[in-house]
Amino acid sequence: MDLESDSLIRRHISSIGAPVTSEDIDSYERLSRIQAREHGERSDQKLRLIYGGALLVLLTSQIIAVTVFSFLMGFGLINVDRWVTTTFIGGTLGEVSAMAFLVVRYLFPTDRSN
Repeated sequence: MDLESDSLIRRHISSIGAPVTSEDIDSYERLSRIQAREHGERSDQKLRLIYGGALLVLLTSQIIAVTVFSFLMGFGLINVDRWVTTTFIGGTLGEVSAMAFLVVRYLFPTDRSN
């Protein structure tokens, strides 16, 4: 390589800025990890809100359906055996309780280390 092209390269490099050090690369890597983690946490929060809201709507509609069913039976508009009614209402209330527990436990954890 001749001296003229070498000096052109050196001038070009000096016009760009200071050389990159290993500390700069480490800092950039840490910054990238922090930004990726923040983006992941924001995405997780959005998904939790979507799933939590959808489950809340579904559970509310299921409770409303059981209540309507109970009123229709109480007014004598439909006639169903007693064991079917007991099983239906008990199973629905158990399912709603279990789903509420799962929503609180897994969609909104108290441990933030995950």
